[in-house]
Amino acid sequence: MKEKITGSIIWNEASVAGLFLGVFSALIMLLKQLAGMPMIIHAILWAVEFFGCIMMMRHFMKKLASDYAGVTNADTFRYGRRIALFSAVIVAAASFAILLTIGKEAMAEAIDTLTESPLLDSNSRRMMEDMQDKMPVITFFTNLIYCYLYGTVLSKILSGGIPGDNPFDGDSADGDEEPDKQ
Repeated sequence: MKEKITGSIIWNEASVAGLFLGVFSALIMLLKQLAGMPMIIHAILWAVEFFGCIMMMRHFMKKLASDYAGVTNADTFRYGRRIALFSAVIVAAASFAILLTIGKEAMAEAIDTLTESPLLDSNSRRMMEDMQDKMPVITFFTNLIYCYLYGTVLSKILSGGIPGDNPFDGDSADGDEEPDKQ
């Protein structure tokens, strides 16, 4: 008999799944930061990350539904939100670290290019230069919020069909009843 789903099980399983999802995204983010890559490689890596995250989230949600008894659509949604939270923290921390180390020169060049633009006035140039030091922190919170919201929307979409409600499987929602045998 399968173990019944509980809140602590959802948190524990989500932390492991979020770790895998976050490390996957962080590794692809790191690959995209490597200098000298053509734009087509960046586009391919973006597609791999985008569709890979969707497929991994779907896999983890289906695995939860198959491993535990009494899993409802609400449980898989909560599970997906918690995966999104854990993976968002990892991705945001990775982007923070990348900007502090690898991307610092590239960020300085980009801001220098922007400040040399004749379209900016002196106040805008000064603000861009002041913002350069705060960019890793801004990026951390922006990625944290974006990844969590993206994961929440994705888990809402995916949880609608996980677990599939099959009226002919004979199991009740709480897993206590045996199917009728004739």
